[in-house]
Parts: sequence; C-alpha cells; structure tokens
Amino acid sequence: MRILVIFLITLFSFNCWSNESEKDSLLLDLSVPHSTGEKLQTIIQLFKFAKNIQELDQIAALAVPILAQSVDSYEINNYKKTEGGYRLSNFDYTRGMQLLHEALVEFEKINDSIQISFINQRLAVHHFYMEDWEPALNYIQTSIRTNPKDKLDENYANKLMTLGIIYCSLKEYEKGIKWQLEAIEIRKKNHEFNQLPISLNNLSETYLELGDTAKAIEFLDKSIALSDSLGSESALVYAKFLKGELYLKSGNYAASVPLIVESID
Repeated sequence: MRILVIFLITLFSFNCWSNESEKDSLLLDLSVPHSTGEKLQTIIQLFKFAKNIQELDQIAALAVPILAQSVDSYEINNYKKTEGGYRLSNFDYTRGMQLLHEALVEFEKINDSIQISFINQRLAVHHFYMEDWEPALNYIQTSIRTNPKDKLDENYANKLMTLGIIYCSLKEYEKGIKWQLEAIEIRKKNHEFNQLPISLNNLSETYLELGDTAKAIEFLDKSIALSDSLGSESALVYAKFLKGELYLKSGNYAASVPLIVESID
C-alpha cells in the first residue's frame, strides 16, 4: 500500500519525539493559573505522549473541567479537532470521527476555511487507510476546494499527492499520475526536498501497477539518489525494496537479491 507518512507527521506529532521531562513540565504548567485557551493548548501538547486509547482518555479527562469553563467556541472546537485527530491515530475511530465531525460542523457555521480544509484533509487520510476510496476522494476534494490560499504551503502538495493516490486506488490512473506529478513539481518549486523521496516512491508504485517498468525504475532511481543525499533512511529502504521487488517479478534475481537484502538489513 502507498504511504502518506509525511502527511501524517505534518498533521500530528508522534509520541516518539516526546520525553518525560517535557511531559512533567506540561503537567506542572496546568497547575499554574492560565486562561482556558492556554490550558487547552497545554493539554493538546500532552496528547503526543499518549501511546494508547487509555492514555488518551486520561489526558482528555484533564480537559473536561476546562472545556466546561470556556466560553470561546473557537478554542473548544480547535481542541475537539486535535483530540479527534489523535484518537484516529490511536485507532479510536468512533470517538475520533465524532469529535472531528462536531468541530467541522461548528467551523462551517463561521466559514473558517482553514479549519474546514484541515479537518476534511484529516478525514480523507482516515478513509484512505480504511480503503473507503469514494469518501476519501470527496473529503480531499473538499479540502482542496475550501482553502486554495495555501498553494505556496507544503500542505498543498500533500493534498495533491493524496488526491493522486486516491485516484490510483480507484484505478483512475491518468488523473492519479497527473496530480502526483503536480505535487512533485510543487515540492521542487518550494524546495521541499525532504518530502520528495516518498512522493517519488508513491509515483513509482503507480507505474508498477500499470506494468511500466521503465518509468517505475526511473522514479525509484531518483528517490534512491535523493534519499541517499538527504540521509532519508526510511524512504531509501522502501525505494530499494520496491526496486528489488520489481526485479524479482521480472526474474532478474541477481539484481533483486542485493536490493531486498539491503532493505531488510
């Protein structure tokens, strides 16, 4: 399956980046008098420490009295959006979807295009991983349409790449390739080189599905060279695996084995 790892990292921080001293500092900060908005932001930062649904519940419980005190609907719905995203990332799909949709309804009432676009983008990724292609397509199209102002932001390339991958999942390869190529060009233009290798790997998988070996190798070689120069280990490993798998399917075992061994070493 194609991966949207970079997109997910953009949306939500993972607990592997966190440390206990930072967590203790944030918990201590909650005991200091602050506005409800500041306290909710502190709790939002605490979510990245949650490793499972139970820990998410414990952190969310801290927000309950603060949400009850808040009279700012924006900060309440921004909190719901964030908790919902973390719950989806931790496989609490029912509660995560509920929170995201509650926030979306409220942001639609005030026509907040940035928040509407963000939530639709997050819902698109969720449905992509659930292999619900049509809802995923609808959500990502809404996200792109709602906030066209972010064309110079790296998130715009993420959206176009997601759109392209979803079209390929629907076997609409011409559209899928078009949007993936456009996303790659935007990344080059905006000097988003760290995100290019995964985009190139995704595009190569499309050509693999179409049986276009030459094109697949072309983009894999570009990904391998760029990943190597950037020190992007995960993208490099995946590109070598894909290339090894391609050679394996074509019966070129001599070329395949070293690449696959390198990718699992």
